[in-house]
Amino acid sequence: MNLLNAFGERIRALRKRNGLTQDELAERADLSVNAVGQIERGKFAPSLITLEGLSKALGVSLCELFDFDKGMQNKQNKPIETLLTYNKDDLTKLLQFKPKEIKKALKLSLLLLKECKNTR
Repeated sequence: MNLLNAFGERIRALRKRNGLTQDELAERADLSVNAVGQIERGKFAPSLITLEGLSKALGVSLCELFDFDKGMQNKQNKPIETLLTYNKDDLTKLLQFKPKEIKKALKLSLLLLKECKNTR
């Protein structure tokens, strides 16, 4: 399972925990129903604005959106350490980005990790 699939399953689990349909989540997060479906299936990588909308719509922090070990219903899910390992396809995708874009993404990741650490 890759990171997008794990994230999609997490969003689906949070949506169901809140008793929401995809339509209701889409409306609350200001997304299309198609976008919600694609995110849940791991076919779409949401932007920061979308992540913020999802966290508000689901009533959780940004950190909780990425807490894959919490509330996962599928017993075959692997720990987050395994999910974060890169395979050949992931590395190939990374090579498509400019160094400046990668640097921004790393800075954002560090900020997110700090926020998660502070909320625990």
